[in-house]
Amino acid sequence: MTTLLLFLNALLVGLGSSMVLSQNAEVLPIVGVGHRMLGAGVILLLIAWGSGKRLHLERRHVAWVAMQGIAMFGLAYVAFYNAVLHIPSGLVALVLSISPMITALLSRILTGDIPTTTDKVGMGFGVLGIFIVFGGGMGQLIVDPSFRHELMLGLAWALMAAFSTAAGTAIGARNRVNGIWGIATVGWGLLFSGASCLAVASMEGAAIVSAYSASYLGGLAYLVLAGSVAAFLLYFELIKRTGPARASFSFVLVPVVAIFMSVIREGVAVTLPLIAGTSIALLGNIVVLAQPSKGMQGIAPSE
Repeated sequence: MTTLLLFLNALLVGLGSSMVLSQNAEVLPIVGVGHRMLGAGVILLLIAWGSGKRLHLERRHVAWVAMQGIAMFGLAYVAFYNAVLHIPSGLVALVLSISPMITALLSRILTGDIPTTTDKVGMGFGVLGIFIVFGGGMGQLIVDPSFRHELMLGLAWALMAAFSTAAGTAIGARNRVNGIWGIATVGWGLLFSGASCLAVASMEGAAIVSAYSASYLGGLAYLVLAGSVAAFLLYFELIKRTGPARASFSFVLVPVVAIFMSVIREGVAVTLPLIAGTSIALLGNIVVLAQPSKGMQGIAPSE
């Protein structure tokens, strides 16, 4: 049953990666993220309230919850949405999969621990795998200046998403140690991030509410209900059953689902460099996640 939940969580999040395309077709990434996070935050808080969870945040915890939410659900998702404007969503998800490795390094640094040899080996595998996918699989296309520009933009946004996720996770680990953790906390974090995104979009003159198509609303409904709310609830259930470290192995499966969807929906070619590079990058995740790490205490599902 636990294995089934792990695969189901990865499936929901992985499928959501390709749904981002329909959102970007109609609104700016920051607006799409704002809609998604506000919707998911309200629903999670209602679920927490209905199950008798305490919703009140102490004043001294508000800033930490806001920082975690804005980093993990605001900046990271806006970067992810922007990245898929330039490169296939499956490849963005693959780059994002290195965030647990970055988290492990950040958490060890923040807690005064020296990164272990295992951390360094895992990160090395992750970087090597991504290099093989982008360098080997697309090497013949990089000579095209226009493609190279798009590739670099996509990679830059994807790396920003990975680092923002890692930063949010590291803050989440700090919050968890201080007892600030649970469905209600995630709900507040989502609300903070969604409100921040829409506030920034409004200041930039973007339309926050408009006449959206059925495609946009359908994609948004999936991203809110399945890609966010259901994924978080499944993740919390996995943490209860197996602990944070094992639950985090969903990070290994999400890129596989996302790349599969990119092959179907975005025409990504299945090549030897793609298969080999993805396998090596995900091996890096397994190496890092298999060891006890303080940084694994606050991980949430990826985009």
